[in-house]
Amino acid sequence: MNGPNEGEDRVGGGHGGPIEPIGECGPGVHPVRWMMPALLLLWTAPAHAGARARDAALGSISDHAPEVLDEQQITEQLARGLSGQLAVAAARHPGVRADFERWHATALAVSPVGALPDPTVEFSVFLQAIETRTGPQRGRVGVRQAIPWPSVLTAGTEAALEASRAAEVRFEARLLDVAMAVEEAHWALWSVRTMRAIHEDHHALVEGLSGTVRGRVEVGSASLSELQQIDLEHARMMDDIARMEEQERSVEAGLRAAIGVWSSDPVPTMDDPGGPYLPSEAAVLLEAAAMAHPFLREARHRVAAADAAVRLARGKRRPGFSVGMDWVPVGPSEHLGPASTESGQDAWAAGVGITVPVWQKRAGDQVAAAEALARSERADAELHEVSTHAALHDALARVESSG
Repeated sequence: MNGPNEGEDRVGGGHGGPIEPIGECGPGVHPVRWMMPALLLLWTAPAHAGARARDAALGSISDHAPEVLDEQQITEQLARGLSGQLAVAAARHPGVRADFERWHATALAVSPVGALPDPTVEFSVFLQAIETRTGPQRGRVGVRQAIPWPSVLTAGTEAALEASRAAEVRFEARLLDVAMAVEEAHWALWSVRTMRAIHEDHHALVEGLSGTVRGRVEVGSASLSELQQIDLEHARMMDDIARMEEQERSVEAGLRAAIGVWSSDPVPTMDDPGGPYLPSEAAVLLEAAAMAHPFLREARHRVAAADAAVRLARGKRRPGFSVGMDWVPVGPSEHLGPASTESGQDAWAAGVGITVPVWQKRAGDQVAAAEALARSERADAELHEVSTHAALHDALARVESSG
């Protein structure tokens, strides 16, 4: 590698003149002609790879964006019953929108992780010109590009991509959780309203019976005790209806919270839940479906991201590299004279550097921490699978016992 004071007699291309070849590069080859394409390749290759990874992370994210509903559309959807309430929850529930934006953010964060560090451009002015045979050197302009160990870029991109996939399935799991909460609250409200309607019908019958018995008491064909028993039942039913009205307000508030939209719009429950039924699928198919639940898929993606983080930490223990090029402008030489073609020839230098990872103890601790985190994620994933198996069998047992 040539310094500022060496080899300038072999370098062509003065101020404004044609660039002359240098011997070691072969005829017609100048360092600018091969260093600049090399640097350009180093800069663009990781950028293209990061863009491809980002596109893979984004995937169909635009197709899963929550629907935008105005107030009129919300009112119309809520009035449709359960199907409309589920649609409003999928579009407007704050938890759904929050998880979608987290997915979007992690998808956009993939490409920066796999990109090279920003290049460094250096400008130096010599406080005192360095005299050379071809003229005085007055300054230096350099560009440097750091290049990490290859696995640092690839493993970092993979970890970010797996984190994005985990955020995607977490969004899917949130949709399922919100839908289940809306359905449970909807049918709870339907049950309260149905029971209140039955009590109101019964109350109307008792109220009519009370009037009939009261007339019979007046003519002596019924006793006063019979009338008192009917009036007591009438009062009890009025108290029950009042309690059900309070319960309805409470359960309706729970439904609005499950939907994620607080408004005064009515939330009708005119749908019929239908009769109880047992799942027709075989137990092995139900278990396979349970194992494919987004909640478990998220845990698996978290394990994959943690494994990639281990490879990233190990890659940071490897040496890094840097490449660069310096341009040293040279002024006209007083010794060669203005007629000399060598006077004022600029100097060029290409350099390669190595980052020596001397703090291996610190890097080793980072690897050990990443490995411990990966083990914890794997244990969490196993725990989720065991809990899912248990929940599935418990649900099947409860459904079968209720049937």
